[in-house]
Amino acid sequence: MIKKRVLPVLLAALLLFSGTCLAENMQFVDANGTTGYYVDVDSIEFSTDKVWIQPDPIPAQEPGKPAVVPQGYMAEVEIVTARVAVIKARQNRRFIYRMRFNPTQSTYQILSSVTQQYDTRTTLQANNTPLTATGYSVSSPMHEMVDFIYEQPRK
Repeated sequence: MIKKRVLPVLLAALLLFSGTCLAENMQFVDANGTTGYYVDVDSIEFSTDKVWIQPDPIPAQEPGKPAVVPQGYMAEVEIVTARVAVIKARQNRRFIYRMRFNPTQSTYQILSSVTQQYDTRTTLQANNTPLTATGYSVSSPMHEMVDFIYEQPRK
């Protein structure tokens, strides 16, 4: 008798919580042609990390003299992790990445990725192997995403 009452409650709880695990709050950030860039604002996490900072060499004032290379140092920097979606409309693809941004060094690292068919959300490929950090420029969509993330209220 108890099993008949508990089972529907457990199934309802499972259904309720499975929806929240998959919930996302993707906000539009930027577009480049038919490619759209989104950030899941509910996934934004701020943390700190110690990194090696190597300043750029200072060019020599006199011809023939070597450039001065300042000494590097360890610094604690803010790191931002967020889920990012890149939607390629013409290819009917949605690429979802868990990314780690280091605004101090203008780098991002893909921690995991999922490729989906956009219209059906069918997963075509998944990869949980972190990639090497890559630099981004001021004109990059990654820079726009970092700016967007920092515009969001902190939780």
